[in-house]
Amino acid sequence: MAQTTTTTPIEEKSLEPKAEPEKDGNTLLTEKKESPTGAPEKYEDFKLPEGVKLEGETLKSATELFKELGLPQANAQKLVDFHLSQIKAATEASSKAYDDMRAAWQTAAKADAEIGPHMAKIKENVGRLYDAIGDAKLVADFKSIMDLTGAGDNPAFIKVLNKISSFVTEGKHVSGAQPSKFGQSAPGTSERPSAAHALYPNNP
Repeated sequence: MAQTTTTTPIEEKSLEPKAEPEKDGNTLLTEKKESPTGAPEKYEDFKLPEGVKLEGETLKSATELFKELGLPQANAQKLVDFHLSQIKAATEASSKAYDDMRAAWQTAAKADAEIGPHMAKIKENVGRLYDAIGDAKLVADFKSIMDLTGAGDNPAFIKVLNKISSFVTEGKHVSGAQPSKFGQSAPGTSERPSAAHALYPNNP
């Protein structure tokens, strides 16, 4: 008896290439976007420049944000470094602007014909003004404010201080109020009772 065999038809595979998923830039539209993970339970102390501190509410807010973003320690440190570099750049820019302002004032003061050639004399006058104030602490506080703000380099400020000092250092005209009520009485005599007695001292 002849043996029959059966064959299972082989599924034909399509020779056409499969369509690639559409892309939006470098991101596949079919990919599921997931939040980054990898934040530690507790961040270690961040590396900071000498003299810089990250603590209190600032540190708390920063670490909460890092955890929300799922940043591991290394990536969180990069953000800290970036933030500090921005603060440093802003501080240096502000400091340079302040130094440039004072330098411009100093140059203007030296070039000013009213005060430039007489700066040594002006310093003496202002020094006498400070002495006349008679309050060492007040003078020290005033000088500290001038140093802090740079006002002592400003030409207008120098001129005002110099003019004020002139009221103290220069002599003043002394004016009498009215004639003495003693007229020309000899020392030890009593006050004249009337103008007539002053004009005619020998009258009774």
